[in-house]
Amino acid sequence: MNKSKFAHLLPVLAILVVVLDQIIKWVAVNLQPLGEQITLIPGLFWFAHVRNTGISFGMLQGNNLLMIWIILIIFGVLIYHYEKFQTLAERVAYWFITGGLFGNLLDRIVRGSVVDMFAFGWWPVFNIADSAICIAVVILVVEEVIFFLKKSRKKSKKK
Repeated sequence: MNKSKFAHLLPVLAILVVVLDQIIKWVAVNLQPLGEQITLIPGLFWFAHVRNTGISFGMLQGNNLLMIWIILIIFGVLIYHYEKFQTLAERVAYWFITGGLFGNLLDRIVRGSVVDMFAFGWWPVFNIADSAICIAVVILVVEEVIFFLKKSRKKSKKK
């Protein structure tokens, strides 16, 4: 990994994700009745309170215990492969994924389901933890594209 003077602070990303995620979930659970929503931007964006026992897009509903085990396995795989995350971007993505997984794992263990609250009319309801995982995936995809382009340029220059 490129040794950044801030590299030791990267785990704070996961902590920030979990704390922000849990605060907003607390607001949804305690101030918003289950199944109801508040319009924030008419026709576009709502603050809701829904529960999800499955995964993204409503798949695997009713499998909370299975999802807990899957998340624990993913944690194990991530911990085992941590050293393979070499670049700063990869490590940032790692900690976003870790924070997102832990935020949703807490919900599954404590509440029996994941609390989701951000609703766009065309997209499934989601939360901060979900967003952190999606941001991490985008970071990893961009990192791979950049790596591929650099590799292609090196091959072109050798010819």
